Amino acid sequence: MNALSIVASRPSSPLARTSKPASSLAREPQPASVLVSLTVLLALASAAGCESGPVGPSSAPAAEPSAAQPGAAGSPTAALSNPAVSSGTPAGKVSVAKFGGALEPASSTPLASLLANPKAYADQTVTTEGKVQRACSRKGCWMEIGSGDDACRITFKDYAFFVPTDSAGALAKIQGRLDTREVEAAAVSHLESEGARFRNKKPDGSATEVRLIASAVELTR
Repeated sequence: MNALSIVASRPSSPLARTSKPASSLAREPQPASVLVSLTVLLALASAAGCESGPVGPSSAPAAEPSAAQPGAAGSPTAALSNPAVSSGTPAGKVSVAKFGGALEPASSTPLASLLANPKAYADQTVTTEGKVQRACSRKGCWMEIGSGDDACRITFKDYAFFVPTDSAGALAKIQGRLDTREVEAAAVSHLESEGARFRNKKPDGSATEVRLIASAVELTR
């Protein structure tokens, strides 16, 4: 055996046995590189999760309806600022109340003309109008319309209906018959206790009065 054969058959040194090819060292990642790679991957995964959200039905709360803007239709402010919307009644509406029978179509005769010549209208159904000055304060069984010498007491046919005790100030439209009568002192005193006034009162307490016995009354406020 020559010297060359001896060298070739000698086992390699421990260093030679444990050494690896340079290409293998290049393929293994270094510890710092591994940490950097993991950090990048985690950041990418977190970003993807925020954008896509959880899988399945969304657990986000439903959007609440926006509050009504002040003055918007249907809002409390709008209802308060427009009485016509909250009550359903147009502002300034005229109130008309009817009592007794229905008013029949007929021309209106001035109250002053009726009182000036009541005999000319005797036994006739007449229609007239006037502002209510006062009404019976107890139950509304009479009222007075007109003013001054052109005032007239209104009573109600057969005592069948009354008017509100607070009718003063309303415009009255009346149909009925004129009646001229002598009112005894006791009746005058009774009516005066309810707020009535007599213009033709006599010394003995009685009075002559032209009144209208109404069958139909319409009060407008």
